[in-house]
Amino acid sequence: MRTLATILGLCLVLGCNQKPPADTVPPAPGVDPRNTNYQGGAGTVQNVRKAGMRAGALNDHDQLGKFIELQYAETGKMPTAAEVKEYIRRDAPKLVARIEDGTIVLTGTKDHAALWAYEVDADKAGGVGLQAGKARRMDAAEVQQLLGK
Repeated sequence: MRTLATILGLCLVLGCNQKPPADTVPPAPGVDPRNTNYQGGAGTVQNVRKAGMRAGALNDHDQLGKFIELQYAETGKMPTAAEVKEYIRRDAPKLVARIEDGTIVLTGTKDHAALWAYEVDADKAGGVGLQAGKARRMDAAEVQQLLGK
């Protein structure tokens, strides 16, 4: 009995040659891996990683919304995508890099109440969007509706 308990204890501590959980799972077909939306069947490790990325994406969109609101307050009109990038280039270079590499898509809307930006493939799989200065999670149908698709 004592031997069995010892073996069981060692198996628990050493893991009994169990394979570690898959660290990465390929994204859904046609969805960019930088999209932070929950992916069913991806496993715990991957979805925890995505949750962390999602928090960062929400923060990035929130920061972007503040910069756009400041520019809107200064000029009285919605800035173009190029004006947004130029406006934030000095103060938020990491945010500019995310825009330039396509992780964040600026819509260039002239409507203050519309969708200003969204993360890559949010129109296909859902994700983080920035509407009227508020960053939040959106499903794909909502992003498509706001984009007029």
